[in-house]
Amino acid sequence: MATRILVVEDEKNSRAAMADFLSECGFEVETASSGDCAVEIGESFAPQILICDWMLEGDRDGVSVARQLNEKLPDLVVVFVTGLPVEDLRRQSASLPVHRYLAKPFGLFELNRVIGEISPGMVS
Repeated sequence: MATRILVVEDEKNSRAAMADFLSECGFEVETASSGDCAVEIGESFAPQILICDWMLEGDRDGVSVARQLNEKLPDLVVVFVTGLPVEDLRRQSASLPVHRYLAKPFGLFELNRVIGEISPGMVS
């Protein structure tokens, strides 16, 4: 069974690029553009990895999404992406199982490396 990854990003092109890349690597991928949508999809999809932007459209930010999903999925591994200062995000997400913080812009090679750390042997 393929590793399940939920990509949460409000920027359409970035979301599509990450999802396409991860799908091509053999992962089962779902996407969401808002925090509310992410929680809804995450609760039914039960991802093993959450790749989530910090600032999202709507009432929820990435930290609240990760926190709510982590309550239901205690083995969830979180990778946050942000265009804002990473140190602020680290403070807000200190209680979460965050594997890595990626500062925007980042490339698919960097994403490949990070996912490889989480799921060795699953990426090229």
